Parts: sequence; structure tokens; C-alpha cells
Amino acid sequence: MWKKVVTVAALALAAAAPTERRVASISVETIAWGDPLYSWRLDRDGSGRFAELEPTRMQPFGDYEYVTRSFRASPAEYRRVEALLRPSRGYAGRKLPCIFTATDQDSGTVTWRTDGSTVTLDFYYGCASREVAPLYASFRRAHDIVAALARKGRVVAVRPVHKPSD
Repeated sequence: MWKKVVTVAALALAAAAPTERRVASISVETIAWGDPLYSWRLDRDGSGRFAELEPTRMQPFGDYEYVTRSFRASPAEYRRVEALLRPSRGYAGRKLPCIFTATDQDSGTVTWRTDGSTVTLDFYYGCASREVAPLYASFRRAHDIVAALARKGRVVAVRPVHKPSD
């Protein structure tokens, strides 16, 4: 009898407990030396935007274009990207554990939006530790998926950028 009462009570509590809101969109922005390298946003409905700095001629500094593309992702592709970034969401709002800092590395922010809240995680690729290595690998895999989808999308904006050589 007590087992039934405990089981029913546990089920009632679980049903009444607030569930984590589903992620409505994920976005990533990455910069180097204060300049944008790339940014993307992927919404649960499969719509996405991807912007990336592209050289207009092959040299380290000079003329670039910040090219923005729109694209579509399948539900499976969205779930894959969300799953890759899910472990890092636990660090949102906190500093990542960092043992060693290298200079001149890219940095950025991952943002998860739900229907009622936004959480962010700032990262710096020069921050190294055993804990962050798999997170950074997941960031790159998610980026590769989104970049591949964007290559199939359509260009919606091109902004010229000039970076003078010193």
C-alpha cells in the first residue's frame, strides 16, 4: 500500500514540477582582435542565418566582406547542433575552468534562447583545460554543421570591411 502511495505522490510531483523550457534558438558569435569572424543563429523551426568574414584577396590584412547567408536546417540537423552544445550550457553565466591562457586566440559567446529566457556562455579559445577541451571540440563540430548548411543557403547581405596593414 505505501509503495503505491509513494509512487503516486512521486508521479504527481514530477508532473507538477516545471520542466526545462525547450531551446527556441542557439546563436554563436566569434571575434578576433575585436573584429567579427563569424556569427550564426539556428532556430528550432530550422531557419538560420550565418555571417562570416571572407577575404576579397588573399593576404593577411586588407579588404574583406562580411557575408550573411540565410539557410534551412532539418529537424535532425537542429537536434544535432543542440545536442553538441548542450554540455556547455551548464556553464552558462559562469566562467569556464581555465588552467592556461594563450594570447591572440579567438573568443566568443554562445547564446541559448527559450520562450522566456536567454542564457549565455563566453569563451576564449586560449583558455585550456581538460574540462573545456571537449566543449571547444563541440563548438567546432556545431559550427562545421551550420557552415555547411549555410554554403547551400542564399546570400542576403554583403558588408565591405577594410583592415589596414600596419
